[in-house]
Amino acid sequence: MMPVLFTSCSKEELISDQNLAIDIKIEDANLQEDVIDLINDHRIEIGLNTLNFLEIVKTVAATHTDYMIEKGEVSHEFFFTREKELKEKADAELVGENVAYGFSTAKGVVDAWLNSNKHRENINGDFTHVGVSAKKNAEGRVYYTLMLVKK
Repeated sequence: MMPVLFTSCSKEELISDQNLAIDIKIEDANLQEDVIDLINDHRIEIGLNTLNFLEIVKTVAATHTDYMIEKGEVSHEFFFTREKELKEKADAELVGENVAYGFSTAKGVVDAWLNSNKHRENINGDFTHVGVSAKKNAEGRVYYTLMLVKK
């Protein structure tokens, strides 16, 4: 018979003892839908077509959101990898991307993008489909990746 040793410690002790980081990514589906709705409302207002949701575009956006949460910063790193994947898997002719973090509402992030020339150019671009990922990190900060494609 083998002796069993039980010890007790808090999560914080375990994490600090093992130098582990909590990797929490909580998807906010309502926020994602609201972002798309606001972008489509804007596009209608200026006479553009609405963007259709495409699951593969959202999936690619979600992988980048996870990456940004893991790094703790927003970036467009490896955009060309995501662009290539969407050209292969979604038959995209053109791909655009907006990223952000820290906005707790869809209106806040969409307004910020529309107030930035480059981000607004993407939103107003010649695209047909969209996918967006909005996820919270362990501290509750929301990270966003908006991917736009033309098929």
